[in-house]
Amino acid sequence: MKKLFVLSGAALMVTSSLLMAANGGKGAPTFESFDTNNDGVITLAEASSRLVKRFASIDLDKSDSISKAEFEKMKTNKSKRGNSQRGFNKLDADHNGEVSEQEFAAMLEAKKSKQAERDENRPTFASLDVNNDGELSTDELKAMRDHKKGHKSHKGRKGNKQPTFQTLDIDADGQISEQEFNAMVDAKKGKKNRKGTKGNHLTMLDTDKNGAVSEQEFDAMVKMKEAKRAEREQKRPTFSMLDSNDNSVISLDEYTAYKQSKSMKK
Repeated sequence: MKKLFVLSGAALMVTSSLLMAANGGKGAPTFESFDTNNDGVITLAEASSRLVKRFASIDLDKSDSISKAEFEKMKTNKSKRGNSQRGFNKLDADHNGEVSEQEFAAMLEAKKSKQAERDENRPTFASLDVNNDGELSTDELKAMRDHKKGHKSHKGRKGNKQPTFQTLDIDADGQISEQEFNAMVDAKKGKKNRKGTKGNHLTMLDTDKNGAVSEQEFDAMVKMKEAKRAEREQKRPTFSMLDSNDNSVISLDEYTAYKQSKSMKK
C-alpha cells in the first residue's frame, strides 16, 4: 500500500506541470480549453500537438473538426485502449504508429528465443533429486524455488520497473487521467492476485498426496506444461489475422479490435 501511495504521488508530481501548461494552469484540458473560438468544434489549428497526432481517429464523421461528442467519446475510450496501447507499443519497434510484418516476425522470434532459454535452464528431475532417493522432498523443491528466485533477482525483476510518464499516458494526450492511473493500479493488483493463486509446488506436483514427488509425477507436470504451450502456440494470432485491411501493416485500431474480440470470447 505504501508503494502505491508513493507511485501515486510521483505520477501526480510528474504530470502537474504538463497539465498546467496544457490548460492555462487549470488542470486537465477540457473540450472548451481547445475550442478557443467557442464555435462548438475543435479544428486542427486549435488542437495541441499531441491531439493533432490522433485527430483523424477522433474525427469520426471526417468533418475535419472534432465535436464535443467525439471529444467525450475519446476520453471514455481511454481506459479501454490502455492494455492495447501498451501491447502495441511493444510491437511497434520503430515507433512509427504501425506494426510491420518484420516487426511482428521479430516479436515471434524473441518469444521463441526466450522460450528456448527457459527450456535450457529448466531443471531436470535428476538435478533436483540431490539425495538420489527417486523422490523430491519438500526441502528439495524449496531449494529449486529459492534458486529460481535468486536467478530472477540476478536478472532484475520486471515488476520493480517504475512506470514512465509515457507508459501511463496511454492515449498520448499529454496528461494522465484518473482512468489511466486506475488502469495501471488494477493491472498491478491483478498480477499480485495471480501470484497468490500459484500455491505450493509440492501440493501441485504430488498428485498421489504421499508427501513426495516421484519422477513419474514430475514428468507428468513437464508434459502438461508442454501441452499447454502447444495449445497457446496454436491460438497465437498470425500477422494476417491482425492486418484486417490487408495493407501489410497493423494499425493500433486493428490491434485494439483484435484484443477486444479476444476478450469477448473469454
